[in-house]
Amino acid sequence: MAVEIVSWKEHVSNTLKGFADVRMTNIGLTMKAIGVHQKNGSRWVTMPSKAYAKKDGSQGYEPIVEFYDKSMESQFRRAFFDAFDEYRAGDGGGDSPF
Repeated sequence: MAVEIVSWKEHVSNTLKGFADVRMTNIGLTMKAIGVHQKNGSRWVTMPSKAYAKKDGSQGYEPIVEFYDKSMESQFRRAFFDAFDEYRAGDGGGDSPF
């Protein structure tokens, strides 16, 4: 799976560190606002989502895009973080320690 980071926008809130726009070059798809999270040395991504009001009045988020095949999701995660680490090591790293 070929993933390229197009842009990075830092937005720190709890585990959320920011949002990445990615290009999946092998299928001609761009996904925007992929959430990048980190806690206790673990990292994970959340797919683009939309906010909604829960019955109790709190805010929830529902993914707009999701993988139905868990092995493809794992491949995407690995490819994403390989590309993300490469991007952050280059010009996209900025001054952030993340």
